[in-house]
Amino acid sequence: MSKLSKKLIIRITLVLSAVFIVSLALNTYFLPKYVLYQQKQKLAEVSSHVLSMEKKRLLEEIAELEQTYRVTIVYADLAESEDQLNDRLKTRLNEKRITLSRFWLTTDNIDTLREGGRVNKIYDQPKLKSNFLVNFLPMEGNVVAVGESIPYTSDTISMVNQFNVYI
Repeated sequence: MSKLSKKLIIRITLVLSAVFIVSLALNTYFLPKYVLYQQKQKLAEVSSHVLSMEKKRLLEEIAELEQTYRVTIVYADLAESEDQLNDRLKTRLNEKRITLSRFWLTTDNIDTLREGGRVNKIYDQPKLKSNFLVNFLPMEGNVVAVGESIPYTSDTISMVNQFNVYI
């Protein structure tokens, strides 16, 4: 093998190694944040669409919106007490097959909604290996929860990185 061939092989190997290392680093450290950012953007878009609707129209079109955007939408009366409001939202989520081990709106969150503000939360569901990202929106005396389950990406990213190592 000539000197030129050895140099070429070494350089190609170094470039491929560098690309591989950068790929692993990006997948491990930046991809989960990017996925969450994209999900938040999508949920913000859906939430804006929901807020632009009248309550009556929203109630008629919830199923269609859920199917179109692949989200879950539930609502409850903001005049209820904190416990009643949380129970009502949790029950409606359960009816839509979203079972959360931890779910609550605090008094501060409810006050923010009553003043016309939005509340965004992520509920970690370790047993289900997912998160539930939800935007709470005030609408005509009600709170509308627009949420989406987000599976943990760490297991998938580990498999992709392991596959890259094998390659």
